[in-house]
Amino acid sequence: APSPGVRDAKGSKSSSKAPAGGSASPPAPKAPPRRKARAASTTGAPAGFFVYGTLRPDDDSKASWTKSFNEGMEAQVAYLPGASLYIDGRYPAVCLEETSCSVRGMLLTPPPDKAGLMASKLSEADQIEGYP
Repeated sequence: APSPGVRDAKGSKSSSKAPAGGSASPPAPKAPPRRKARAASTTGAPAGFFVYGTLRPDDDSKASWTKSFNEGMEAQVAYLPGASLYIDGRYPAVCLEETSCSVRGMLLTPPPDKAGLMASKLSEADQIEGYP
């Protein structure tokens, strides 16, 4: 049976087989299988928030705030599908768009007994990013 085709950047279907005499390119890396996210509280408040760049606990840029920002939070690798990462000005920005790309980041959640921690972390993130 023929192998399923893959859509190229223009949306055209292409074969996953290499042309005759050519070499096959390695398969594109895939995001790990998605895990079921922890449910939001019954009050409708979010359970956590997505961070990328120097706010990620696994960031290796040596940014002065990375370690302290993540203290007390639980982190889990997360992928934001349908998003791209751009640098527009001083800071990177995640843009939600119709794309097959995804942005790797972390889902940060406070422990169940420290629900107020999330509000203070979001405020701290605004200060780090220079948000007005």
